[in-house]
Order: sequence, then C-alpha cells, then structure tokens
Amino acid sequence: MKRLTIKDESTLTPSLNRISNFLVEALKGGAVDIEIKRESKSRQQEQKFNAMIGDISKTVKFEGKLYSLDVWKALLVHEFEQELLANGESLSKPGRTVRSLDGLSLVTIRPSTTGLLKKEGSQFIEFLYMKGSELDAVFTDESLQYYEEMMSR
Repeated sequence: MKRLTIKDESTLTPSLNRISNFLVEALKGGAVDIEIKRESKSRQQEQKFNAMIGDISKTVKFEGKLYSLDVWKALLVHEFEQELLANGESLSKPGRTVRSLDGLSLVTIRPSTTGLLKKEGSQFIEFLYMKGSELDAVFTDESLQYYEEMMSR
C-alpha cells in the first residue's frame, strides 16, 4: 500500500504529480482503490495517553476503589466525548448505544481510541492532563514528559 500525506496547499501540486505518476504505474496491474482520510493519531500519541491513563488508574480512586486501566480508559474516553459534544463538536467515530439481540437491554459501544484522528489524539491528551489534575492524579515523569512534548509542538 502506498501512503502519501498532504499537510497543506503548498505541498498539493508536487503531491498531485506524484499521485499521477503512481496511478499510471499502478493501473498497469489492474483497477485500484483510492482512499482519502484524515491523518490518524500517531503511535506516540497512543503511548502518551496510555501512560497518562495508567497513572490515573494507579493513583485515583473512583467510588472508593482503584480501577484497572481498561475501566479508566472507558470512563475517560466517554467523558472526553461528552465534553466535545457539550462544545458542539463530536468524535469522528463516536460511541453509540444499540439494543441487545434479545431486545431486553441496551448495549453501549464506547468510542475507541483506535479510531481517533491525530487532532482528536492531541485533544484527548490535553483532556487527560486537565481531568487528571482535577482528580488529583499523580503523573509520573514519563507522563509529564509526554504531555510537555505535545504542548511544545
């Protein structure tokens, strides 16, 4: 799979030339599919927010007890989505609720951090720092370093 990232208008014309040349070659082998999408979150962003959620899970009690990283991740992603909605925004891949197969209950499918776009990943890291501070989380040097790196860009 060939990947090309176009960041702004200044790179558009040279990118179109490369795309054209690539397509001419690719079409020699048959039909091709072209997908255009927003840039996904980076592996580095994922490491940052997982470190921060890990720190929250180790230092913050909810309902009087400590919960695992998975529980905190679900709670924090839900809270992040609710904050975006309150500000008139939404995640590119939002959570949803569906009726169970037997029709007797509702099942909530939380938005996955896997589907976050790069911008959403940055917003989520900033949200985690703010929320962790509100909850009196103790962030490790590693988590703080990740946050400081992100904010300096």
